[in-house]
Amino acid sequence: MSSDDASSSRGTQAPGPSANPLPSIDTLFHLERIPNQLTLLCLYMPLGVVLGFLRVFICFHTFLVTLLLPKTSVIRCYIVRAMCTILGLVVIEEEKNRDPEVKVFVANHVSIVDHWMLDLLQPCVLPSVWDIPCVLNWGHIYKSFSSPQEPNVVSLKSFIQSQQNVTLLGFPEAAISNGTALMRFTQTWPFELDVPVQAVAIKASRSSPFRDLSIATLDSSWFADLVWLLFCPWTTFHICRLPAVSRGREETVEEFSQRVAEMLAAQLGVRATPYTKAEKQELVKRLHRERLQVHRRSQEANARSNLYLVHMANQVKEVLPDVPLHVIMQDLQETNSVDSTISRIIDGVVSYIPEKRPTVEARGEPSNQTMPIQELLKTAKDVQVTFNTSASSFGSTAQERFQSYHERKTRLIENARMKYIQKHGIKI
Repeated sequence: MSSDDASSSRGTQAPGPSANPLPSIDTLFHLERIPNQLTLLCLYMPLGVVLGFLRVFICFHTFLVTLLLPKTSVIRCYIVRAMCTILGLVVIEEEKNRDPEVKVFVANHVSIVDHWMLDLLQPCVLPSVWDIPCVLNWGHIYKSFSSPQEPNVVSLKSFIQSQQNVTLLGFPEAAISNGTALMRFTQTWPFELDVPVQAVAIKASRSSPFRDLSIATLDSSWFADLVWLLFCPWTTFHICRLPAVSRGREETVEEFSQRVAEMLAAQLGVRATPYTKAEKQELVKRLHRERLQVHRRSQEANARSNLYLVHMANQVKEVLPDVPLHVIMQDLQETNSVDSTISRIIDGVVSYIPEKRPTVEARGEPSNQTMPIQELLKTAKDVQVTFNTSASSFGSTAQERFQSYHERKTRLIENARMKYIQKHGIKI
């Protein structure tokens, strides 16, 4: 084949996952645990709670088995796998590319129990670089290798030479994602050991009707993820091993890790992205700030609304002082109008128990706002109450119009008080 034919054949090849546009970082993580099907989940809730409590005890016994039986024991593997099935953790492995000579596994990270699922298939040890309780190290799954963030390469090489039937397991992404894309490999220790590395593709799923129930969310804790795993009927883990690969002579550690990442992404059918664990942490902080801003704006809007409501309630209270303030506030939330609330209270639409007001002796010359009640009581039966407060003429100047407005406002308040007194027969 000529070079032109070769280039033509390459041009007609179907684009792989890397040809797809780069997804945004927020699409790599589930933001909510329960996006829909809330009604069905509520119906399942009683059964799920009972199932979760039973599985807690089974989980404790499973942990005891991992402590008592040797890690490389075949009996231990079968017993733990059966107990994990009861816990709702089902493992399905593609029987290919099994190589007992492989000393290092690297896998994508989709849940907090990925290492447990791989340990069921082949005994492996995970360097404890995550926030995991120290007591779990007793189960021979985790092991500390000097640095908590980047294990010591010398210690890892020594471990490989001393352990014949145990494999080192690494999650180079260093963070859990939803499996729709592969994060950048930031932990490079699996590629610095000068031994063949075998990539393992992990896919986690749930059957209907819990298909949309997220296995892990962006900022969920390991405890919350574990509770939901025990709560759900079952979670299936599909595991596929890729052929083991070795680092080339002229290949750097970064190039080797990138090559393995591309192989793993192709097997998963997703895109290998440049996003890192640090960018995930920044996304968590940004979304947290946005939620705080939305909450703060909502509080400010409620505060402004409450201030306006209190102002209107005080206006109604001036006209109808015997009406409790909480009754006025409750009605104003429905009407949002001072006039409508006054009319509803006067017409008896709003029921209430009148407040008892202490008798206060008037001091000095009585004003139009404090004195009219005594005079109104004398003439309440003879006065025709009207709410028509229109002015007889329109003022020619601003001062006249303001004076007319003030007089009509005073007349409206006095008429409302008169009608209220007539209706309820108040005696002072």
